[in-house]
Amino acid sequence: DAATGMPGHILRGHGSWVTCITYCSNEADTDAASDFILASGSSDQSIRVWNADRGTLLHVLRGHQGTVWS
Repeated sequence: DAATGMPGHILRGHGSWVTCITYCSNEADTDAASDFILASGSSDQSIRVWNADRGTLLHVLRGHQGTVWS
């Protein structure tokens, strides 16, 4: 929460260090269920896509042959 500085959600799921993170804002769609989608990459060789507003996991992308750096 930007106003309080407190975390809104703790996103759990990676089996190792998170090495990168990015977000996408859906500001153009005012009726969207979520304004922010996060994607996190890890040394567990996966990318996880999250609904940042709800703190829920949407997708897991597996198959990388090493740490996901970006």
